[in-house]
Amino acid sequence: MSEKALKQDRKRLKAEKFDLLTQMKQLYSTLEDKEEELREFIRNYEQKMKESDETLKQMSKEREEMEQERWNILKRARDEAERAVLLCTQLGLKDAHIKELQEEIAMLKEKRLSSNHDTRQSNGFGSPGSMSYRTVNGIDSRGTPTPTPGSDPTTSPSYAGTPTISMHYADPMSPRKGPMMMQNLSPDHRPALLSRSAEDIFNSMGMGADMGHVKKKAKEKKGTWGSISRVFSRSKKRKPLDPELFENHRSSWSPKESASPLSEESYVQKLRLLEETHGTPMQHWRAATVLAWLEITMDMPQYGAACAENIKSGKLLLELSDSELEEGLGITNVMHRRKLRLAIEEHRQPSLCRYPKICLMTHSWIAEEWLPSIALPCYLPSFSEHLVDGRVLDTLTKKDLEKHFGIARKFHQLSIMHAVQLLRMLNFDRQILNQRRMNSENMDIDPLVWTNQRLVKWAASIDLGEYADNLKGTGVHGALAVLEPSFTADTIATALGIPTSKNIIRRHLTTEWQNLIQPARLSLESESMVAKKSKSEKRLASGSSSISLVSQGRSSSSIMPSYARRTLDRYDRRRSSWRFSTWKSSQESLRSLTSTKKTPPVQSSTAERPHLLPLSPKLNTTRHRRTFSSHSDVETLTVTPV
Repeated sequence: MSEKALKQDRKRLKAEKFDLLTQMKQLYSTLEDKEEELREFIRNYEQKMKESDETLKQMSKEREEMEQERWNILKRARDEAERAVLLCTQLGLKDAHIKELQEEIAMLKEKRLSSNHDTRQSNGFGSPGSMSYRTVNGIDSRGTPTPTPGSDPTTSPSYAGTPTISMHYADPMSPRKGPMMMQNLSPDHRPALLSRSAEDIFNSMGMGADMGHVKKKAKEKKGTWGSISRVFSRSKKRKPLDPELFENHRSSWSPKESASPLSEESYVQKLRLLEETHGTPMQHWRAATVLAWLEITMDMPQYGAACAENIKSGKLLLELSDSELEEGLGITNVMHRRKLRLAIEEHRQPSLCRYPKICLMTHSWIAEEWLPSIALPCYLPSFSEHLVDGRVLDTLTKKDLEKHFGIARKFHQLSIMHAVQLLRMLNFDRQILNQRRMNSENMDIDPLVWTNQRLVKWAASIDLGEYADNLKGTGVHGALAVLEPSFTADTIATALGIPTSKNIIRRHLTTEWQNLIQPARLSLESESMVAKKSKSEKRLASGSSSISLVSQGRSSSSIMPSYARRTLDRYDRRRSSWRFSTWKSSQESLRSLTSTKKTPPVQSSTAERPHLLPLSPKLNTTRHRRTFSSHSDVETLTVTPV
């Protein structure tokens, strides 16, 4: 029985095993089907992701093109608006010139009439008393008939043997009746016009002379004191401008917009006012000129209402401090306040301005052209919001960039600082910058002024076209590449996105990069050495008086950049700091003199000229600051203005 049971159990187990194997095969086939479906799903998903990425890239590219086209349209519209304003101004000047010519024509007519009167008196036509017998009906009180328009004065018996003057007396207000029409008339029409006798001419001339005499007396009565009294009476009667007129413009105004909220008519008037006061010191400006300067020249119309209400003259504007500017004009933005303060200081002492062309660098040019040229258009909204112009750009530090503009990346800060350094080297002259860029557009020369687009073009020209587009938006430009010593071929390779495994491509890039950058750096070093040598020769040739003048010039010329170092408070602080720096430099010079006793020639030359002792530590300091070893030293060096 037991064997039978065992056999049955074995059969049952074999059947169960067979069933299990069948189920396992079914499960494996099901798993394979599911895996195939999953692979198909993954393939479809990846394909859709690629398609969506391509669509997004295409959309972003189209968006960039549309944005570029939009900026071009806005730029063209602004240029056309400026051109229209210029044409309106020229039209107004021509109208004024036409009015002056009309006045001159009227004066010439009066002179001609007076000369005719003098000629008639010299030919013996009688006195004014004999000319006053004319009555109505053509007969005077002596019974002498007056020639009618159809009669000939030469055949009249009363005028026989007496020469008469016949002319057409013109109305000065009607050009069709002027004396110039006499020359255009045919001889057949002249007898009808030559009908006035000498009496008519004298009477009309007498009336004109009386009117001219009255006008002359009225002009003589109006003197200087009368005009001054009228000015003061006008200023007393003048109503203050309604702030509600500016609220709508101020609420709708945005610094990103290229056009100001001024109407075309007021814009033309204020532009004409600025042209009339061009060259006039700010202390002589009136309230209207200050308002026009703030809204048009400074492009800050959002503060126009407060300016019209609180600033009554340019002298008052010069006397305001930073806190008073904030309270009086409502300027809470630090960069706006700095922009206005720098412009005011430049108008206070125009001779101390180191860069005469810096005023031409408007905030629109910096935001729309300068930032894209250094491949940092991502900061365009912040620069437009802060209205950064050339003066503010000259005073920016890395702390300002991080605090007020939100630029936290050190590489971007370094890129901006080197771009500003290039502008300083060119004296903030846009024309020179554009000219040098145009000259190097089709030739691999002068990489110092190259834009990011020019570097992309250069990368494509050395057979690196597949990596060239990676430079866009990185902040890499020519000034950064040339002026930054730590910027090497490995740096540009990393910016291009070339993998480290591709040694041949990196070696090729290194060779081309050295051929491009090394000559530019050598030329800059030679120029700096020549400049230092010329400066040292001038200092050695000058005496102690020249040293005092140079130090005073330096202290006075540091007014503009001292704002960036927060020293634009009062003149006495600058003066005290200058005295301290002079004392410190003299102490350092004494130390250097005692330490350099081992070199007899230098010691003898300094002993012969004891007044040149404060100059030696400065030369040593500059030579020491030229050598740096770390990236942080480079950042610290580039902040100081050259």
